[in-house]
Amino acid sequence: MVLRLLSLLTCFALPHLARAHPHEFVDTGLTFRFDDQGQLAAVSVAWVYDDLTSLLILSDLGMDPDGDGILTAAEAKRLNEMASTWPEGFDGNLWLSQGSQPIALSRPLDGAAGLREGRIWMTHIRALPGRRDPAGGEIRLQAYDPSYYIFYDLTGTPGIEGRPDCTARVEPADSSRARVLYEEALAALSDAELEAGGYPEIGGAFADTVLLACGQP
Repeated sequence: MVLRLLSLLTCFALPHLARAHPHEFVDTGLTFRFDDQGQLAAVSVAWVYDDLTSLLILSDLGMDPDGDGILTAAEAKRLNEMASTWPEGFDGNLWLSQGSQPIALSRPLDGAAGLREGRIWMTHIRALPGRRDPAGGEIRLQAYDPSYYIFYDLTGTPGIEGRPDCTARVEPADSSRARVLYEEALAALSDAELEAGGYPEIGGAFADTVLLACGQP
């Protein structure tokens, strides 16, 4: 999202170690939203950054310099704008699919942000430009950073709005297998790729999977 100087210095000083585990942790809440025809229309997303990442973001932005946890009106406005205005190349780290087909999602809508107990929170909505009928097959949802620099930790079972006959089941990631895959992918990189800042894009292996099913007895 914004550059964190301390995090960048860590990556440059310890390139192999820095890529071996995430450095930012985001509590993540997800809600499936259906339209009046029972089609999946959007996914609501809520992020709460960890204390250190929140502190670094505030420092980079020059916000809350006295550390009292209270933003000025101008600071709050700027933080809110960030929730809906993502930098070029950032896609929101949300991955939705039905069967083997990925489902396109909009840029962030109705973004909001704030500071609570020293932690930055952000919310937004990702609409489906093409609505999906859950009867067409199980829908899968993951929140992850491919580089595994950020870890999105699902908080509770995702919510469902608009269809009482749907259930969302969380399938935990196999962390042991994910670590093996990560080390194998890292070992496959050449020295030149590592020197150039290459990293295994295997963050999805560490992510829990949300399985959405509807209309089942």
